[in-house]
Amino acid sequence: MGPMPPKQGMSKGLLWSLIGGGIGIFVLIIIIIVCIVLFSGPSTEDYRKAYAMMNSFDSTSLNIDRSDPETSINEVVRKADDHFDKLGKAAAMRDGEVKKAFEEYKSDYEKVKPLLKESGCGRYCLQRIQQFVPHELQLATQQRIW
Repeated sequence: MGPMPPKQGMSKGLLWSLIGGGIGIFVLIIIIIVCIVLFSGPSTEDYRKAYAMMNSFDSTSLNIDRSDPETSINEVVRKADDHFDKLGKAAAMRDGEVKKAFEEYKSDYEKVKPLLKESGCGRYCLQRIQQFVPHELQLATQQRIW
């Protein structure tokens, strides 16, 4: 038997291909995980939080100060706007049906909002909108909780 030829190592091209392929697979796995997390629907806990947030806003506790009605009505409107902003950013709004009900709720509020600034209407108008509009929104979130 003749002498054995020296053992050749991996070529540089093959080594770089393996490294690039490994990095590519790793990046693909990360992208898949991010897509699953971002595009998955809201959880039951997300619906519960949104439902609790809706129920936490109580317009009956908002008082209009008769000595300075303009300032107190502006405060009521600011609180209502903050409530809508917080509710609109809730994770449950990723659900199409809940988002649609919320948009209707907010649209009705935006129609009533100019009336809030009229004398004596502030709390009454908020109570009226809270009575008839949120039912659809509450129903949409309740169906997903239970």
